[in-house]
Amino acid sequence: PNKRAGISLYKYEIYDSNNSNVVGSFFVNFRTSLPTGLGDIKKEFAFNLFPNPVENISTIQFEKELTYVDQMLEVNSITGESVARMPIAIGTKAMELDVTNYAPGIYFINVQVGGVRAITKKLIVR
Repeated sequence: PNKRAGISLYKYEIYDSNNSNVVGSFFVNFRTSLPTGLGDIKKEFAFNLFPNPVENISTIQFEKELTYVDQMLEVNSITGESVARMPIAIGTKAMELDVTNYAPGIYFINVQVGGVRAITKKLIVR
């Protein structure tokens, strides 16, 4: 509700089936690290591509530093083929994409977190 990541603590109790006494218990921490709504996700990972169209190197400028553990940049061709995958380091604010060896055409730049696509933008390679 407050659009913040956080920790939830759950206590599990184990009972003996022959009596109602607790024979053990343990706690589990759940850390919420990703935004939960589509609008939140798009804001969290918003980026600009320039120049676009591009011939050599395009800069990917994120509106915020990316702070998640499992962040990935994926480039897909217009047919959906994965052309490149690059991990995005925690704290990244900008990165360069070298398209020198890409065939001219339309590509989709995807930012993924935890294997889930967060946001996609179109890039035109000349």
